[in-house]
Amino acid sequence: MGEGWGLRSPVRANSRTFYLDVALEPGAAFTLPAGPHELAVYPVDGDLEIDGQPVPARKMAALLDTQPAVIRPPRGARLMVLGGEKLEHQRFMWWNFMSSRKERIEQAKADWEAQRIGKVPGETEFIPLGRTAPRIAPGRHGPSCRGPSLYSSPSWNSSASGA
Repeated sequence: MGEGWGLRSPVRANSRTFYLDVALEPGAAFTLPAGPHELAVYPVDGDLEIDGQPVPARKMAALLDTQPAVIRPPRGARLMVLGGEKLEHQRFMWWNFMSSRKERIEQAKADWEAQRIGKVPGETEFIPLGRTAPRIAPGRHGPSCRGPSLYSSPSWNSSASGA
């Protein structure tokens, strides 16, 4: 989906966005370009290093600055790269809920627990809301602070500005 590396997907999107499915051999390198976008990398199988920092398989890394990043899989890996234009306003994420307002996420949590959110046709299982959910690790990320932040801590996420 989206465009990059001289290619363009036929899938229409309402904003500049991209999704890549990348397979890398052991020792290969894949460079993500600098730009005014936000990026995340998800190693589906195989551990990675992003700019020399380890990223374990099945942990999403958010790259929150605009510098190029080099991905290397020591033993080979399949990964997903997704991203797009930076959003104009800060967003908060808790579990499957994302909003520009924390109070809206609290309402979504209550709606989920009360099963007021629509169901997937044919799906019968209800997954109860947990007490915590993954988030982007807090911190300020910019040209002076390199490296990925991993989705791992059980609380609210921080914006790219750390506000």
